[in-house]
Amino acid sequence: MSVVVERGLARCPRCVAVADYAFIESGPNYLRYEVNCAKCGEAYREVHAPVAPDFTAAVGALAVCPPDAPVPAASVFRQRVMAWIGDARERAALLAGQAASWMVVKRNAFRRGTPFSGDVGLQLLAEFPQRALQDARDVHL
Repeated sequence: MSVVVERGLARCPRCVAVADYAFIESGPNYLRYEVNCAKCGEAYREVHAPVAPDFTAAVGALAVCPPDAPVPAASVFRQRVMAWIGDARERAALLAGQAASWMVVKRNAFRRGTPFSGDVGLQLLAEFPQRALQDARDVHL
C-alpha cells in the first residue's frame, strides 16, 4: 500500500520546467521520490531504502593517521604577542601598586600633620610596612 506523504512543485531534471513532484511511502522503510513533467513527459523516480552499513572501509580509514601539521607562523606570532601583553599587564599592575602605595603614604603624612615633600615622602615610603605594599600590588587592572 502506497501513501503519498508530500506533493508540490519542483524543476524537471531534464528540461528544468516546473513539474509536479511527490514523496510516496511504499513500504515500512521505503520512500519513493517522483517528478512528472507535463512539458517534456519525463517521469523521474528515486527509491530510498535503508542500507546495511559497510564498516570495512571505515576500519581502513581509522588505521591511517594524518601527519602532524606544522605550526603556522601566525600562531607563533600570536604566542609572542600574548607573552608581550602578559608582561605589559604585569608591569602595569606593579606600577598601579606603586602608585597606590604612594597615595597611602601621602594620606598617612596628611593624617600625621607632617608637611609632605619629596624627602619626607621617600622617608615615609621606606618606613611603610611591606604588607601594605603587597596589598597595593594585589589590585587587579
